[in-house]
Amino acid sequence: MRWHVWESIRPIPAGCGVELFATTLHYAPMNVGDAGYRVACVLPRGTNYGKPSIAVLNDEDNMCAGSNKWLMAHKDSSEANNGSYIGLIGENITFDMLEI
Repeated sequence: MRWHVWESIRPIPAGCGVELFATTLHYAPMNVGDAGYRVACVLPRGTNYGKPSIAVLNDEDNMCAGSNKWLMAHKDSSEANNGSYIGLIGENITFDMLEI
C-alpha cells in the first residue's frame, strides 16, 4: 500500500469545511493554536456501530474496528494497547505548536 502525504501543511481558514473521501487515510485534526478547533463529522448511516462478527480471512479483516470503520494503529498508541491492528510502522511522530 502507498500512503499519500500533502506536500505542505496549509492552514484552513476559520469557517471553512473540508471533505475527506472515504478512501482517504485520516484520523483527527491537529490543533495549531491556542484557540483550539471544532470539528463535525458526517458519516453514512450505520457507521461506527458495533463491530460485525466476521471470519478473519486476511490482514484487512483485522483492521475492522466497527461497522464501516477500519483502524490501523502505531505500536506505541493507546489504540494498539486496546487491541487495534498494528499497521503503522516507523517513528511515531508528534508535533509541537506549528508556526504559521
